[in-house]
Amino acid sequence: MNAEVGSKALVISWDPIYESLGFWYNTTGADVSEIDFFGNMPLGKLDRVDVLKPGLFWHVWVEFIPHTEINRLGSA
Repeated sequence: MNAEVGSKALVISWDPIYESLGFWYNTTGADVSEIDFFGNMPLGKLDRVDVLKPGLFWHVWVEFIPHTEINRLGSA
């Protein structure tokens, strides 16, 4: 997912192998459609948004609030 938060362009990516969500600064000036767990994409490498720790957050959240749905596309 390509998004803008504040004035920063970001790429948000779910990696099915590591089962982890990654947040990357998009400095390409274009939408990114392919990126791996380490931030590598066909045109180079993006820097990780280092202030986010999504794995720990998600594991804690899902244990205590398992019925939550976040930004689901379509119907549940």
